[in-house]
Parts: sequence; C-alpha cells; structure tokens
Amino acid sequence: MAIEILENTLLKLLVRRGTNYDREQVTLETGELGYTTDTKRLYIGDGVTIGGTIVGNKWAGSAANLTTLAPVATGDYGYDTDNREFKICTKGSGSVAADWVTVATYLSASNPTITIDANNRIAVGTLSAGNFSLNAIGNSLTLDTSSAIALSSAISVDTIYQRTPNNITSYLSLPSKLKINEVNYTFPVTSPQKDTFLGYSTTDTGGNAKLAWQVPQIVYSAVAPTTAALVPVGTIYPYAGPISAAPYGWLNCNGQAVDAVTYSELLTAIGGQYGRTFAGNTFNVPNLSSTFLYGFQSGNSPASSTTRGMGLSARKTALSGTGMAFIIKAFGGVTSPTLTVSKNLSATITSGSGVTDNVTDSAFNPLSGEVQITRPQPGIELFTQEGITHTFKMPNGISYVKFYVTGSGSPGDYWSGNAGSTAIGYLSASPGTEFPVVVGAAPLDYESGNSSYIYEPTAAGSDPLVTAAGGAFGSQSAATPIVATSSPYLPTATQLILGGVGGIDTDDGGDEEDNGGAGYYGHAPAHGGGGGSHANYPVGPAVATGLVMFEWN
Repeated sequence: MAIEILENTLLKLLVRRGTNYDREQVTLETGELGYTTDTKRLYIGDGVTIGGTIVGNKWAGSAANLTTLAPVATGDYGYDTDNREFKICTKGSGSVAADWVTVATYLSASNPTITIDANNRIAVGTLSAGNFSLNAIGNSLTLDTSSAIALSSAISVDTIYQRTPNNITSYLSLPSKLKINEVNYTFPVTSPQKDTFLGYSTTDTGGNAKLAWQVPQIVYSAVAPTTAALVPVGTIYPYAGPISAAPYGWLNCNGQAVDAVTYSELLTAIGGQYGRTFAGNTFNVPNLSSTFLYGFQSGNSPASSTTRGMGLSARKTALSGTGMAFIIKAFGGVTSPTLTVSKNLSATITSGSGVTDNVTDSAFNPLSGEVQITRPQPGIELFTQEGITHTFKMPNGISYVKFYVTGSGSPGDYWSGNAGSTAIGYLSASPGTEFPVVVGAAPLDYESGNSSYIYEPTAAGSDPLVTAAGGAFGSQSAATPIVATSSPYLPTATQLILGGVGGIDTDDGGDEEDNGGAGYYGHAPAHGGGGGSHANYPVGPAVATGLVMFEWN
C-alpha cells in the first residue's frame, strides 16, 4: 500500500507507543515504528528483534560521574566534567563506570612550558627556572631567590671529568683556594721543582693552611748523598752536564727565587744577600750566568764584591775561557748514617753503559757510614690447652706465619679410634694482628674427638678461618679439615690432611689389638691420634688434645 502526500498537505502519522517496558514486551513488525513515552526514544521493527532497533542516539548530558545519567541507551554520549573526557555508553544502561568508554579528552596547558595551538598540536613553550621542580634539579643545583638555577653551596659528585680529554692543550683547572672538610687550603703560585711534593707549609694570617712544594722528609732522615754529605750547604761547583740533570739537592746559580721554607738550610748559609721577598717568603740564589769567579777578601759579603773585567798585558800569555754552569748546594746530609731495617731486605744494582761493564745483582751500600740490617728471630708458638680461647699475635717485623691445626682423635673400645684431621698453611697479616685460637679438647670415653680452630682477628665465635675436625667415635671414616674459601688472611692454598681411619673390630674374645688411626703426629698419645682397641683399651695410652702451632723465620 502506498500513501501519496500532495503539496501543502499536512499528514499526521500515528505509531505504536507506550513505555520502554511495554516496548520490551512486543516484537514490532518489519518497518513498524514504536515510541517510548518515558525515555522518548524511537525504534523500528524488523519482525524478529524484541522491542525493535533504536533509530538514533542522543546527548545524555554532562556530570562529574556519568553513571548518574543512567538509564541511557547504548551509543548515547556524555561529558565527564571531573576528568574532562567525552564518553560513549557501549553496554548496559550506563549505571556503572565500565559501561562508558572515553573517546576524547579535553587538554589544556597548566603552564607556559607546554602549549596547545589552534590545531590542537602540543608543543614545548618557553622554559624558565620556575618550570623545574627541586627533585629534577638534584642536590648539586638549586633555585636562588630570583628563581634562577644556580650551584648549591655543597656540590655532590662522584667523578670529575675533563670536558675535552682528547685535547692535549686543555687541562683541568683547580682554584688557588680550596676547602677540604673544615680546613681552608691556599695553593702555591710557584711551579713545582724537581723531587718536590705538595705539602703543608704554614698558616697564613687568616688561619688558612698554606701549601708549598717541599722535599720528602725521608730524604732528610734516611737517604744521604754519600760524599756530598761532607760538602757544606752553600758550596758552589761548576757543573758540565745539562742543568736539568743536576744532582739532587743542588740548584742552578741563575739568580732564581726559591722557597725559604723548603730551602731553609741554604737561607741560613747565604742569607738574603742576593735578594729577599718577605711577602712570598722567598730568597734568591747567586746569579753567576756569564760570570767569572775570583778570590774575595774574607769577612765581607760576596754579594758586595766588585765586578771586574778580564784583560792581559802584552807580556802575558793569552787567556782562554769556556762556559760552565754553576750549581749551589741547597740541602745538608748525614755524614755518618745508621740505617736499621726490621724487615727482610733485598737490594740489587744495575749500572754501566755497555755489555762488558754492566754490573747486575751486586750487593751495595747505599749510604756512607755503617748500615745495620737486622731480621726478626725465628720462632714457634704452640697451643695445646683445651677449654679456653687463646690469642696468637703476629710478631713484630713478621707478615707471614705458617700454621698447623689438628683436631683431637676419638678413643677406642672394641674397635680402634679414628684420628683427627690436620690443616697446614700460611697466615698473612700486619705485625700485631691478633687471631683467636681454640684447641680441640681430648674426648671422654665413647665420644668423638673435637675440632681445633683459627678465627679471623677479634672474631671468635663467627665462621672460622681454619677448622681441623676431630675423629668420629664408633665408625670407620676419615676426619676432614675445612678452610675459608676466600680470605685476605689466607694468601696461599692450605694443605688439607685427612685423619687416619680406625674402626678395626677386635671383639672376638682373643688378645688381638690395634693401635688406632694415625694422625699427622702419629698414634695416641700423640696429638690428634686415635685410641687403641680391645687389649689396648683401657690399658693403652689415653687420647690427647688437638693442637694449633705457628712458626716463622
């Protein structure tokens, strides 16, 4: 059937209507329309689907929680004002949050760091110190009162790298004043000289520690320049070699200024007659560059002598001259040194420039005067007393000792006893280091032997360095020693010696007997040896304790 609608004709079309509940109870015919009076929705039937299919969705509204807009139809949309999100209901009635799916989010920049342009593109805007949080800056930077990023008063770093490490002309520069812990240091402005080091010199007027290039004290106290020690400070010699290879303790006589503290002996000898600067605490050595020396009247200052020209009369032979550098002795020496060495000492020397005059592995005396070399006396210390903790102290001048650790053996009965194990090795520690020691006690009847121990320094009761197990009673098994797998006190591999096995049965009523398992020191009554069986028990020798022994040379 067709309906023709003429121009200017108003047609009123009525459709099936009712509540949404009523719609859900009927099946609309194909093409039939249905309208819900309560939800104000239009549905069209297909003759199969109960209630028909919704014709279109609508705006559900906006709310902080879209579930408050329920009931809605699948496909309706709404705006979440809390999260600034545009959502669509994809299932259910929209009464739970899971019914809604976000399809768009409204974005805006919270500060000028991030911008959103007219095309909804996000870009980085203008960065300023105020855009950074303190957590992002770290503990070596800070925001000052003007909100600018600046170094903090205490910079925390693990490593400082040179900015251009491959640039051979670029060097890392340090400030002339530096604070270390609570001490202020002032570095010297002069360059270091040969064989000097940077050390504490004095304290300036502000209470700051002043550093200077100094000579190692060991040079003063131990290394004497042999025959040069007999030459007084202030003596000047001509030197034919390059000035850079001048002997240690001698300075070039070129008028240079040197530190008064480092070269105090030379200052005492020649004073400040060649120049003195109190502000920098320096003085000058004589300047003999391009200068001849002549004998000067005693009692006057050489610095006040007159410079004299050289010439010859016609009757004199011509005078020739050659240039030579002059050096002045700046340090004293020990004329009769005595050197005492309390440790092992070995020294070899290699000298000469050719094959035939090369001297190798030759003993030599490095000092003028007597040299005394002593070594600690060899010694042995034995511990056999049970029931207490002993202490072994590394002897003076000794860094290595050899140890023997043996556990006690087990007694016999109608079978022979087992011996204790033994560990042999070396301890390494500085002199005076103390090691706790425990000796394995002698067992009672029908008991196993006990272990002997060496512990780490001041660590008795913790895991031991060395354990020598005692022999087991009533079995036929070898006792095994144990050592720590990794310890700086055990520099070499330790020899582990099993205890001798007993366990030989002699219980058949006869007079047969057995002496028991042998330990490192033999059968009982030797330390660690196992006890005898049958006829030897209990008449045989008693089982002894273990032992811990140290020896050195």
